[in-house]
Amino acid sequence: DRVRWLGVRVYATLASLVTWRTITDTSFGFRGMRTELACSVTLRQPQYQASELLLGALANGARFLEQPMTMRVRSAGTTKKGNNFVYGMRYGRVMTWTWLREYAGRRALRLLGIGRRTATAPAIEQPVRS
Repeated sequence: DRVRWLGVRVYATLASLVTWRTITDTSFGFRGMRTELACSVTLRQPQYQASELLLGALANGARFLEQPMTMRVRSAGTTKKGNNFVYGMRYGRVMTWTWLREYAGRRALRLLGIGRRTATAPAIEQPVRS
């Protein structure tokens, strides 16, 4: 429906801003990746893993490429994720906490000099004594 379509655009814009990458849909769950990458991402949400996986993978340095896909209208059943307002609020909460954990948290740790480093510091050469 139009409200969910608008929500997809809003959250895609927010995700693009916080990741510095162009993202058109954070909720589409079709992903292709190596097993190692999938295992390296922290997933804590039982229902909203698509955005959590996307933001976590990008925070881990994954390459990202969107391909056009067609989503068809549901032919049977109903969503278990709530009405548009509930779904949007929960989805926003997951995106916010994932960003805080994966981006803001890592940046804070880097600033404090804690955690893994992506590059090694150059070795300091000792003067040669003769």
